[in-house]
Amino acid sequence: MSLSRLREVYGIRSMELNEAEKTVRIEYDATRLTSATVYQLIRRAGVLVAGEVSLLAPDVPAEAMPAAS
Repeated sequence: MSLSRLREVYGIRSMELNEAEKTVRIEYDATRLTSATVYQLIRRAGVLVAGEVSLLAPDVPAEAMPAAS
């Protein structure tokens, strides 16, 4: 499987390849695919996955949030 074929996988919304930075940005539907499945698809395409960068802000625990006045 090549990276271009990932676009055909149901649940993959978009894919952006940046050769200069050696990164691939994949947006996927988390109700259809898990991150483990996406990793597996990327590895099958012959790409070594060095890490994941989330574009979402981390969740803040309720006890860390200031109390409402």
